[in-house]
Amino acid sequence: MSCPFRLSVINDEISADFDHACSVAANDFGLQWIELRSMWNKNVVELNEEEVDKSRKILEKYKLRVTDIASPLFKVNWPGAPQSKEGPHRDQFHADIDFKHQDEVLARSIELCKAFQTDRIRCFDFWRLDDQKPYRDAINEKLGEAARTCAKHNLILLLENEMACNTGSGPEAIAVLKAVREPNFMLNWDPATQRRSQAKRLTPTTTTQCPSIASATATARTPSARQMESLSGRRWAEALSTGWASSRHSSAMAITLP
Repeated sequence: MSCPFRLSVINDEISADFDHACSVAANDFGLQWIELRSMWNKNVVELNEEEVDKSRKILEKYKLRVTDIASPLFKVNWPGAPQSKEGPHRDQFHADIDFKHQDEVLARSIELCKAFQTDRIRCFDFWRLDDQKPYRDAINEKLGEAARTCAKHNLILLLENEMACNTGSGPEAIAVLKAVREPNFMLNWDPATQRRSQAKRLTPTTTTQCPSIASATATARTPSARQMESLSGRRWAEALSTGWASSRHSSAMAITLP
């Protein structure tokens, strides 16, 4: 049975060597899609034009297409807010770009979408604050502004849930999707993050009223094609949050809705 979703893997979960990562994805995993985050120990948004061209040739060599640009957009501190104790446990994936350069990160991500022929950019919503309430409206406006910029280029902006950032749990994701109403602003759902939020007892799992999930990341077990084919919309969100993915990490497999 053919899979109704785009199954892919984050390239640097396999190797920093992009050719080797693509070889494994295509030949060992049998995939046709890959998600780009970093290669050759450089974040994707910092690749020069020669490296972009080299990457495209490697993708063509292995007949792989790109699901999205897994950019580090908004994985920075919110300006003027006190830093959280979560700070020391951050993974930048070879990106160290401050708030004032985030518009440049977005612009570069848009260029990369065109270069790699994809229509999706992943983002976050800033490093977690101990109390995000005083800043939440401004954060949502920044997300909406970025989504509107993406819309001008017919691109989708995907917010990934991440416990080190301000949206980690299901309820937090739902709240953001309700607040940021741009139709091209969607969720890149990582169910292992939801599991970790439950383990920390931040909030209970919520499986209703999820407006828009565009893709998901599973980190140990992925559902069968038959299981995925039977799901859509809220039922897909419910299935992701109730046990298809383990909180143990292995190569991150992305499941993207076409």
